[in-house]
Amino acid sequence: MAGLTAHEAEQAVIGALLQAPGKMREVSQIVAPSDFESMPLGELYSLMAGQAATGQPFDSLTLWPAVHAHPILSRTFRSAAQLHDLIEATPTASNVARYAKQVQEAGQSRRLRAAAIRFDQLAGDVSLTAAEKLTLARQELDHIASEYATAVDAPTLAEILAVPDAEIEWVIPGFLAKRDRFVLTGAEGLGKTTLLRQVLICAAAGIHPVTFERMRPLTGVVIDTENSEDQWRWETRRMVAQARRYGAADPGENIRLHCAGRLTITSERDLGMVHSLLDQHQPDLLVIGPLYKLSPGGMNDDKDASPVLTALDSIRDRPDGPAMLMEAHAGHATGGDGERNLRPRGSSMQLGWPEFGLGLAPDKDADPSEGLAVVKRWRGNRIRGRYFPERLRSGGDWPWMEDGAAMNWIDMKSGRAA
Repeated sequence: MAGLTAHEAEQAVIGALLQAPGKMREVSQIVAPSDFESMPLGELYSLMAGQAATGQPFDSLTLWPAVHAHPILSRTFRSAAQLHDLIEATPTASNVARYAKQVQEAGQSRRLRAAAIRFDQLAGDVSLTAAEKLTLARQELDHIASEYATAVDAPTLAEILAVPDAEIEWVIPGFLAKRDRFVLTGAEGLGKTTLLRQVLICAAAGIHPVTFERMRPLTGVVIDTENSEDQWRWETRRMVAQARRYGAADPGENIRLHCAGRLTITSERDLGMVHSLLDQHQPDLLVIGPLYKLSPGGMNDDKDASPVLTALDSIRDRPDGPAMLMEAHAGHATGGDGERNLRPRGSSMQLGWPEFGLGLAPDKDADPSEGLAVVKRWRGNRIRGRYFPERLRSGGDWPWMEDGAAMNWIDMKSGRAA
């Protein structure tokens, strides 16, 4: 391999595969078409990989009709004899993995050099903020990483079971784990938006929003596509003041709020803005939505929903990925029991996407004056140990409380007063 130039290594990969097509599976785990500096050779490699993936055998003769019909390859390769020349120029097919590794390394180095030039241009762009530059740089590196071919490791089940279970990284103990996607639905006007705000504000103050026990204060970013800053002032002033008084931190200082109006999160500009905010503040929690206002199509069908969920997953997949809390509209259909189905309205893709999903509905068996609501799970828990009350009561010190948690809240107030 040491005696081959980069171009000779690219030719040798193609020639070796034409000699020994059965090695394509091994080579495809090392080198990608974009690793080839020669566009014709990269296109030829891609064509051969496609043939192999569909189970079609190939050699210099059987491959020729597809090469001759290809808009790029037909300008470089004028006859099947030129494909045979690649075979003749290959030292030995048994070394194809070594040739492929050389092509891979050259391709990686070439992409990194090109990225360095773009990073230098990005650094000098005065129209962008530092956070926007970091977001674009991350996207560039992610794009480079996505082009690398990688071998897949498949350990045995016994090897997997030999590793101790990883501890769940709770953000809100027993309720919300790191990188969780939590979607809340509910009947109109019942208070689902208020419940999400309560979860955020309590957690930012170091008050567990479900059990009302002490916890580590969290930081949060809100990207609200429906409500204004005025509405946040009207609806949260009392909650923030109470949390500040009895919690361990000022939630007003721990929460960043961006009222965006309707957001097209599938656009590079809007998704970049979201990542820019996360780069700046690196929050534990992100409240974003409602879901139906994250795309012009409103999540009504799979075509609308799929790119929205993919964009949101790019947030979850960040190294510092926050837990995400989102609100969605419940459908209007009723189930077999005659009660309203609380699953999200629109595309069914929303049903299996989050880690867990809850719906809030009036308790039909209680007197309306009691302010009781039932909590229904429309998406089961993916991890063990998660708890959320089956009933909540409104009208107390907090907009929503479980009856059993009232004593913890009294203890917290008493402790602060003492």
